[in-house]
Amino acid sequence: MKARARGWLVVAVFLAGSVTAGCGSDLNAEGERAVRTYCEALVVAYRTSDANAVQPVATEKEWRKLFTLIDLKRAAGLVLESELESLAVTAVEQPGPGVMAVMATERWRYFDRPIELGTPPGTEFVVEMDLMYSFVDEDGVWKMDQATTHRHEYIEPEGYRPIEHQPHGTDSRSEGP
Repeated sequence: MKARARGWLVVAVFLAGSVTAGCGSDLNAEGERAVRTYCEALVVAYRTSDANAVQPVATEKEWRKLFTLIDLKRAAGLVLESELESLAVTAVEQPGPGVMAVMATERWRYFDRPIELGTPPGTEFVVEMDLMYSFVDEDGVWKMDQATTHRHEYIEPEGYRPIEHQPHGTDSRSEGP
């Protein structure tokens, strides 16, 4: 079964509600280690504008997505500064050989730092997210193949809401519906 199909299989298993927390402490530790390793590499990749930092822990498909995002930031004269403030793994499952699904709640702090000296940084955001990661085993290494966000809540700046969730014509900081 191809990696992409395995990733969607993992999503279906989670959505069907057949995955439970406490699948075994070894598997939970392995899942947390895979997510933490990926997130640490992601921070380095964004901070250094070098997607190669993620290549050892992400599939080619995910690495290419990250490469494109970093390239867009660089073209805009920006570097993403980010910090994983907390990580809690809530469920881990291995629905088949070479596939691992990890549900996690994460809290991130990030902002865009301009490359040009003297330019003020962008707005600092703090977000909490619930994510489902799909990892595949490539030569004994868990590589992140797909991440799906199930909840994304802005904690800071207070009252911030992304534009796509705003009624037409409202400011992103307004309290609107």
